[in-house]
Amino acid sequence: MPARRRHSLLAAAEPVCIPLNESFPESPLNELLPSSQPPTSGLTRTLVLAVVTVTFGTWFPMGYSIAAMNGPQSVILDWIRQVKCQRVGSLDVAERNTSRWCGPPAEDLLQDLPELRLIWAVLSSAFMVGGFVSTFLAAGLIDRFGLKRTILINSGVFILGNSLICLAEVSSAYELITAGRFIIGFSLGISCVAPPIYCSEITPTNLRGTFGVLPVVMNVAGMIVATVLGLPVLLGNAGGWTALNAFCFISQIALLLVFPMCPESPRRLYLTVDDREAAHHVLHWLRRSSVLVRSDMKELEAERETHLPEPVGLVQLLREPYFRSVLKICVTAMLAQQLSGFSCVSFYSTAIFTDVGLTRRTSIYASIGVWCVFLTFALLCMALIDRVGRRILLLVSHTGMIVALMGFVLSLNLPHTGDYAWVRFLPAACIPLYIAFYALGSNSIPYILPAEMFGQEARAAAMTWVSAVSWGAAVVTTLMFPLVNALTKEYTFLFFVASVVAATWYLLFKLPETKGRTIEEVQGVLRRQLAGHTTSG
Repeated sequence: MPARRRHSLLAAAEPVCIPLNESFPESPLNELLPSSQPPTSGLTRTLVLAVVTVTFGTWFPMGYSIAAMNGPQSVILDWIRQVKCQRVGSLDVAERNTSRWCGPPAEDLLQDLPELRLIWAVLSSAFMVGGFVSTFLAAGLIDRFGLKRTILINSGVFILGNSLICLAEVSSAYELITAGRFIIGFSLGISCVAPPIYCSEITPTNLRGTFGVLPVVMNVAGMIVATVLGLPVLLGNAGGWTALNAFCFISQIALLLVFPMCPESPRRLYLTVDDREAAHHVLHWLRRSSVLVRSDMKELEAERETHLPEPVGLVQLLREPYFRSVLKICVTAMLAQQLSGFSCVSFYSTAIFTDVGLTRRTSIYASIGVWCVFLTFALLCMALIDRVGRRILLLVSHTGMIVALMGFVLSLNLPHTGDYAWVRFLPAACIPLYIAFYALGSNSIPYILPAEMFGQEARAAAMTWVSAVSWGAAVVTTLMFPLVNALTKEYTFLFFVASVVAATWYLLFKLPETKGRTIEEVQGVLRRQLAGHTTSG
């Protein structure tokens, strides 16, 4: 292994090589540790500190950035119109007065100004394009810098993108928002890969599912905070939308202050850098129990005997029949998530609440209530995933989503007059039902599976492909839904039903349970299940 790469990974972990029978050395974070007997479950304050810090610093801004532009959309559109009006200031008075940019604002600016509609489409899609592009770079960054340094570098990228957005208003340059959204999307594409792997690799087997759901919980919390702050009475107005975006810097400050004191992944130190002492030191920091450290070291030694000496690249992952078969299972779960219609249901939720008689403002509050349902069931998923298991929870989640979507389509086609007037409230009832089942498993488990089903050598590449599928499907769904929906109306959701049904049927026979199993045990189950495929591991 090149000396420079070895040095960078070790420096990121700040290892202190100690004899295996010595106590853990003094640390600035030792005061966070309980003075009682070390827990046998592996749930320690240092572990919680590391996982909460990394998820709050990466997935909270992901959800926040998605929702931050929705509340003040009309305000930002009017600001763009004013900027365009200033730019035609060089025209003579007659031309300036007849310019559509400088006239009184229309009720629907996007309909009134086609060029503004194009600007907003580019601004919105830049986020997803940046995320899709960066996912293919994540594996290389992790291999070169390690998980910890990749996450810290990525935080700097996010700060750069968000700074451009915050400078747009004072610079009278809406192009900075587009550039900033692309850079933020680029940063969050890497966040879809590195933090979930980090959380999985520092967490004991019995808590892997619980902490694996935490990134999604942080994502939803970011959406809720941004939606609430984006209300017109708070920051969703002409004088506050820049501050609304700047609020997200809090998560990056917390990450940059605390995360440098957290360690590199012990799995990466042992299996990639080949430093047993550094891995042992990190496990002491995380577990606070000699018994648990010895157990984890045995697991690492067992995995070391079978893992490939070099990382598996993106192309190699597709060429190897065994890797390709396992990847197909993970991709199917992710496609079910993206093609279930979640983005479309959440996008139209406010309009649906308005259709049943709620005012525009009340509909916004109802949508916030839906996000709170999302957060509640995401927390329920955290509580159940290591008890019920990934497979059962995911299948239950898919089944509930199918029922809710079918109820949504049927209720929109039932008569809404006379004795059946109450039927018009059913679509609004189906939305929180759908969101609840989506949050119960489909939203989080697809991000957990690659980290649990692939060994150290292929984990980053597998997570890269799964994340790329997620971003790519999100782009296609967002772009195609308005076009298809204009032709097929509510029947568009039947496509989402068919997608989830097909994925559920496939996963019913192919997806193994990974709850409570080590990587080696999961690999053994997969090899037996996929008999006939060869493996390079």
